[in-house]
Amino acid sequence: MSPTLTKSLNAYKEIETMPYHPTIHHRRSIRLKGYDYSQSGLYFVTINN
Repeated sequence: MSPTLTKSLNAYKEIETMPYHPTIHHRRSIRLKGYDYSQSGLYFVTINN
């Protein structure tokens, strides 16, 4: 295995085992409250890379 790949895999393992901390790891929903997203309609998706 290449040193670069080994380093990447080791970094992934560190991220994978990071403990959950609710005051740091939180996400808010960007969905509108009360809106039924299962109904038909037009939706726009923006993809950035």
